[in-house]
Amino acid sequence: MRRRFVTLDVFTARRFAGNPLAVVLEADGLDTDAMHAIAREFNFSETVFVLPPRDPAHRARLRIFNPVAELPFAGHPTVGTAVLLNRIDGGGTREIVLEEGVGPISCSTASLNHQRGHARFRLARLPEEVGEAADAETVATALGLQKPGSRSSSAPSLLRCRGGGAGDVRSRTHPGGAPSTRPRRVETR
Repeated sequence: MRRRFVTLDVFTARRFAGNPLAVVLEADGLDTDAMHAIAREFNFSETVFVLPPRDPAHRARLRIFNPVAELPFAGHPTVGTAVLLNRIDGGGTREIVLEEGVGPISCSTASLNHQRGHARFRLARLPEEVGEAADAETVATALGLQKPGSRSSSAPSLLRCRGGGAGDVRSRTHPGGAPSTRPRRVETR
């Protein structure tokens, strides 16, 4: 099946300047291997594949590839694709939502003329620390792990990581797979 594609020059007002971008439209039906092969063929820093959105209120779902791997998000492909989709939709100024590997991206797009436009986007908010972490004993109790320094052999041991947080550890086992009777506590510096 033939696919429509567009090559764009992002972050520039001049042709053949800025960041090159390939955008493959109507990419549904292409599997990941085919997308990788197409991205390698273009050999641009990124190639975008435009798919129908999962949420009908959104404009499109994007998959972004460089010649080696798929990326959950990249800035210039998001900007370039948002401007292109705005142009396809008739231009003007509009708000669209693009679905990417990092989640939905809200974009404000505007046409500057029949070939140029600009876009701004807001990323999904990343997790942030909202308070102090619980001490190791509280975490061990909550997870059903033995408390540091205890001698119970029925529960996995607690690993104390840098900064005092609790980590995932399994109890020692003998070659036959039976749990060791010796609890284990490890501290890293």
